[in-house]
Amino acid sequence: MNWSQIAAMPWMLWRRQVAAILRLELKKSLFSKRVWWIYVLTLGPVVVTALHSLFSRFGEHTLAEDTMVFAGIFQVYFPAATVWVWENLNPFLPSQLKKISAIFYLKSLSPMDVGQDGPLAILAVVTDRRPPGWPFRVCWRCPRIVLAYAAVKARTLEVSYSE
Repeated sequence: MNWSQIAAMPWMLWRRQVAAILRLELKKSLFSKRVWWIYVLTLGPVVVTALHSLFSRFGEHTLAEDTMVFAGIFQVYFPAATVWVWENLNPFLPSQLKKISAIFYLKSLSPMDVGQDGPLAILAVVTDRRPPGWPFRVCWRCPRIVLAYAAVKARTLEVSYSE
């Protein structure tokens, strides 16, 4: 193929097609209504840093301090948010999944039964009060199996303190 054949190809058409596809994909993935929460999460640290810079005393603001604040926020926030979402989904979960939530076990401490009608009926789901057997057995046996395997492998290790 020579340069005259390459120049004769419909490059303008292909460029318009690629531009149209890119425009559609960008609109669909970056500028849709579904992705606003990603931008809020992304701008969160920037907003916290800006507020800290604005309201802190001059000269007492360091990036290391902000890093520690972010680490503390995210170490507490994400596990707490996960538990919060799981416990709020509890009324809508199937019976077996309700047994691995804190609300299920806290209901057993209630001095009286809630009943099947009234404003608290959403909590009154008929389930077996016994915990499920297989998750307990798995959670009880897995660490023991891993520990036994580690002990067997540790016996065959050779530690050399010289080079």
